[in-house]
Parts: sequence; structure tokens; C-alpha cells
Amino acid sequence: MTKRHAFLMGAIVVGLVLGLTLAFTFRGDFGTTLVLLALVGCVGIPLALVGGLTFVVARYVYHKRMPWIGLIALAVAGIASIPGFLTPLGIVLQHNDVIRARGYCESLIPLIEAYRAEHGRYPSRLDDHVPSERSVPRLLENETFYSSDGSAFWFQFEVLDGFLPTIYTYSSEDDEWEEYD
Repeated sequence: MTKRHAFLMGAIVVGLVLGLTLAFTFRGDFGTTLVLLALVGCVGIPLALVGGLTFVVARYVYHKRMPWIGLIALAVAGIASIPGFLTPLGIVLQHNDVIRARGYCESLIPLIEAYRAEHGRYPSRLDDHVPSERSVPRLLENETFYSSDGSAFWFQFEVLDGFLPTIYTYSSEDDEWEEYD
């Protein structure tokens, strides 16, 4: 493998690591998606064109640094563009997070109903009534997702997937989930 190939492979690996890190960290967050698309459009594509043109020009006007200039431009274009192409992975992960959060909340309903049957009202907090071995899903970790007035209860959490967050709400009165944008 030549130095040029190793350099280009290194850039691809850096782009993949960066893209996967962003996908798993921000989960297709709208702001991150806009930044990545801007990187692809404003940095990746122009540098890919510069790199490609440098190689074309290097065939006719040779200078020993021209291939390296083209290679560096293509490498930076790859580092800037690859994370943008991994954005759909983050969106899929975010969708799975919503499914897990809803499933977790639904798994608590029998415990909450059992409490009501015993005490005549819904618990005001879940802290003492949820077994500690249950792991809380990612979307519910830093949020108070349960509320009750004693006669009804609600689950609620939000996901930033657009200009405004989508709010997922479950009501014991309606026995269904609703989404608000």
C-alpha cells in the first residue's frame, strides 16, 4: 500500500469514526443533521471537486505536490461527508429509543394499576414502586416522565427531531399515546 492509499484510508476511517460517534451520540438530532448536511454541501462537495480537478490538471501540468494537494482535498472531503451519510443511522437509533421508552412506560402500567387497586389512588411518584433491576431507557434517564394527580397518571417524554421537539404523552384516562410537534 502506498503512502497515498494509506492516507486516504486513514481519512475514510476518521470519517467513519466521526460519523458513527455522531450517530450514536446525537441520534439523528435535527440540529446535528443540519450541520452535517451543511458540511457535505459546503465543505465535502466543493473539496471533492477541487481534489478531482487537481488530479485532472496534474495530468497536463505536473508538479510534484499536485497529487498530494488533490489527495488532501479528497481526504478532507471524505471526513466532512461520511458523517452526513450516516445521519439515517442516527434517525433509526432515535426511532428505536422512542420504541424502548414507550415499551418501558407500558411495562409499568400493571405495577401502577396494582398500586391503585391496593391504595385507591395512583402513586404520586414512581421512585418507590419500580423494581431497581429495571434499566431506564435512554430517553427517560434525565427526565421526570411520570406524573399523577391520584385519579389518573401520565407518561411524557420528548425527542428533538425537528425545529421543535416531538412530545410523546400517554394518558391513563385515554389509554393511548399521543404525539405533539
